[in-house]
Parts: sequence; structure tokens; C-alpha cells
Amino acid sequence: MAQLVYSVPKWIRRPFKFGEYGQATACLDFAGFTPGTETSGSIMSTRTTWVPFSTAGACGIKLMLANTSATGNFASLRIRARSDVAVPTWNQCTIAADLSASANIANFGELYGLTAFAQDNGYNQARGTHFSVGIKACIQCTGTSAGARYALILQDDSTTKATNNHYMIFIERAPTAVAMDGVFLISRPNLFDYFGVFNDVGGFVSDSDTSQVAIKGSLKVKTPAGDRYINLMASS
Repeated sequence: MAQLVYSVPKWIRRPFKFGEYGQATACLDFAGFTPGTETSGSIMSTRTTWVPFSTAGACGIKLMLANTSATGNFASLRIRARSDVAVPTWNQCTIAADLSASANIANFGELYGLTAFAQDNGYNQARGTHFSVGIKACIQCTGTSAGARYALILQDDSTTKATNNHYMIFIERAPTAVAMDGVFLISRPNLFDYFGVFNDVGGFVSDSDTSQVAIKGSLKVKTPAGDRYINLMASS
């Protein structure tokens, strides 16, 4: 059974087993905790030490929690980060979860900063309004903002280009998966002024492509047959 070792001097350190004396009546409560000033973790941390795992398929933390309530939203992990200070500069963020998959050796394995799965485990779902979603990103703002809002930002800070493929987004389905209805489903398009906005021209965006007859611009795409163009009609 998993054990918790309190952070006390080694000579009085003893393990405590959850469930050893029956049902737990309290959680690990950090409400009265006064955090330190270090940046390596003030509540739960390995500090600056990397703890090695040599067992295949191992993990640092694993919780298997089952929801038995038919109402409300259940979460295995619910983290809230709140901004309690007015910030006049742009380079300060309040982040709920900061994840990183990094390397410490050459020829390292694949790196995934985050993986998310929605799995039905073979059970059927008869409700037509049901959703199974791998990742949901949502902004919930009711106040005014002089800045910008995005439900999702994709950013690449690489300083070198991968030899094989290097793209912002890779969309695929498993070879054994069933055929799908499409790549994108946009609901309520009447609420959007534009399908897309390009802040600059160049690369795959042209606003004056003389190679296309009577066309004032195009989007360049690559197909198995070579480069092709999605024509853009000029505004009237």
C-alpha cells in the first residue's frame, strides 16, 4: 500500500498508510500552510532532484478514481490558479498547469508534453447528445478586455528545423479507425466574422497571384500530385 512520509527530521520519520485504520475521515489539508520563497515547489516537491524510474511503464503519481454520481462534473484532479495582483506588464502569467517533457541525453525517446484520452472501453452509448472529447479548451470571460482572447494558442519556439517533418499541427487517425465525417465541424458560423485572418502575406498566402487567371490571391497547399492553390476571390 502507498505510504506517505512526512517532511520531518529523519530520526523521527515514520510512514503512514492511508486506509490502514479504516475509512479516511480527512484529506491532506494545506489550508493553513505558509509557503516558502523558493521557486522549486513549496507544498509538494522533489526540489531540484530528478528521481530516476527504471521500471517500464512506471509513473510518479497514479490515481484511479471512479465517479458514481449521476449529476455534477467529477474530476480526478481539479487545480485552480488565481491572480491576486494587478500586473501592468505583459510578461507575467497565472498558469493552472505547467507541464514539460524534456531530454537529458542524445537520441532520446519521443517527447509529449501532454497526452489526453477519452476512452469508452468498448461500452456503447445510446444518447445522441453525448460527447467524447480528448481535449477541451474554453475561455469563460464576462468582463471587458482591451487585449486579446484565444481559446487555444499553438506556438513553436524551435530554433532548428526537423529534417523529416516540421509542422504546427499533425492530424491523423489510426489505420484501423472508421471513416469520419470530416476534419473540422464549425458550429454557428454566423457568430464568426471570418473563417480565418492572415496578418501578413508570404509563404502559402498570396494576395496577388499572377499565375492564377482572374484570381486576386490564393492559398498554397501540397497534395500527392504536387502543389495546388485554393483560389481567393477579390472583394467586390
